[in-house]
Amino acid sequence: MPPFEEHELEDKQLLSSAAAEIYRMRRARDRIMPNGLMGEPAWDILLALYAEDAEKLTISSLCFGAGVPQTTALRWIGTLNKVGLVVRNPHPRDGRLILVSLSEQGRLIVERCLKAMLRASRR
Repeated sequence: MPPFEEHELEDKQLLSSAAAEIYRMRRARDRIMPNGLMGEPAWDILLALYAEDAEKLTISSLCFGAGVPQTTALRWIGTLNKVGLVVRNPHPRDGRLILVSLSEQGRLIVERCLKAMLRASRR
């Protein structure tokens, strides 16, 4: 396949599709490999937030989507929040729930990573 043109990599649909495909590939790998051997919780959380194309996900949805235990997800969400890649907000109708979303900086970093991965896939 020919390399991507730089303008192609600005297509948000292409990036969202790439994130979803990487996410599906990682979950397929996880179903085959023994538990605990293949983990990158921070990247899985960022991919889940980007691939779902959702404004915000609950922590439990994010744990399920990223395929990580709640304690691991909570620790990584805290770290990602501290470095400014995700934002945590209370649910507007249910005070027991916390919603997590990518910050603008988080979205830009995920997009930069996806673009680099797409470029590498075409070399």
